[in-house]
Amino acid sequence: MRHKHEPYCTIGFQDIKLRLIGIPLAAFFMPIAFFNINPLELGWSYWIVFVITLVHVFVFWHIDRGIVIYFRKHLPYFREYKKRLLLQIVTIFGLTAILEGVSIYTLNYWGKGMLFGETPVPEGSRAFLATFFMTTLVLAIYEGMYAFDMWRLGIADNERLKKENMKAQFDTLKNQVNPHFLFNSLNTLAALIPEDSELAVEYVEKLSKVYRFVLEIKDEQLIPLKEELAAIEAYNFLLKKRFGDNIRFEIDIPEDKTQQLLIPLSIQMLIENAVKHNVISQKKPLDITIRADDENIIVQNNLQPKKAGKNSTKTGLSNIQKRYSMLSDKNIKIVSDNDFFIVKLPLLRM
Repeated sequence: MRHKHEPYCTIGFQDIKLRLIGIPLAAFFMPIAFFNINPLELGWSYWIVFVITLVHVFVFWHIDRGIVIYFRKHLPYFREYKKRLLLQIVTIFGLTAILEGVSIYTLNYWGKGMLFGETPVPEGSRAFLATFFMTTLVLAIYEGMYAFDMWRLGIADNERLKKENMKAQFDTLKNQVNPHFLFNSLNTLAALIPEDSELAVEYVEKLSKVYRFVLEIKDEQLIPLKEELAAIEAYNFLLKKRFGDNIRFEIDIPEDKTQQLLIPLSIQMLIENAVKHNVISQKKPLDITIRADDENIIVQNNLQPKKAGKNSTKTGLSNIQKRYSMLSDKNIKIVSDNDFFIVKLPLLRM
């Protein structure tokens, strides 16, 4: 049974170029390397040796290749490489010994004095050595190719899994935004219904427009600041309808900053937090300022925390921090003193 994340043997042995180059090269150099045959001294007889060696290498190369393919299919997983390699070595070298013995016997019986003229048939020990060297080389090439492919596939698989894991985490964090937003909005609506039904109807219309934006950007990791500000304008309208002049907004963003990117709904979540955790009254109005410096959007509100109220789940800031950490090496900055609570959201570029 294959392990869930284990690279599977996908090598299709598309090695035509390797065989077209490797077999003739082996056939050319083997007589020189193992039998001290000089092509210049041997003359045309060398090409007879070359042709015989070429056929010899061709046959053994494809036998070795077939054995490798057979065991690769029956023991395909990387964790089985020790068992597969052992069986390949035993099978290839055993079969090589038998076939080479038959080959040497045939050449000695039929070929002496006929194929080589005065040139003696290669000695058995040297022939065995040459064939075993070639067999070892072929096995090493295919196992080396396999190991390289498994290394490459392993890296690709790890990167894919890492990206899928990050995407899953990011989607989970984004899904926290929608219920959080809806929960607070419905609480606001619930407070408005008994006070002013007409205003509640208008509030629902504006809420649907804001939530449409949430649905439209739900699959986005980053959005232009311009789109976020458009949503904030609608959202601020909802808050103004509820709190009147007790909540005040100041937005000062240069036009050249509006095409830069940030995490979707990040500013809206900061406004939600400010409304949720601070007193908002005629005596203590809440002032929320949204401005920009060279690298950040700065969301600031005056601090007038509620003495008693709903316990904070603290998911808002944590959510924004985690989403930024997945997409950038820039982190949000939080500054809090007795008077103000300030959050700096880094502006990002594609």
